[in-house]
Amino acid sequence: MGPFLLGLIIGFGGALALFIYNEGDLFLKLSQQVKQAAQRFKQSS
Repeated sequence: MGPFLLGLIIGFGGALALFIYNEGDLFLKLSQQVKQAAQRFKQSS
């Protein structure tokens, strides 16, 4: 659980940095991947 939450925080920070430096398709794809990962985690728990 701990490592997963840490990964989410790091991933969110990275996504936020990408959004700040480069608003575009890359950020949209990354945010979709994060949402999918979160949904998978909710389903598995």
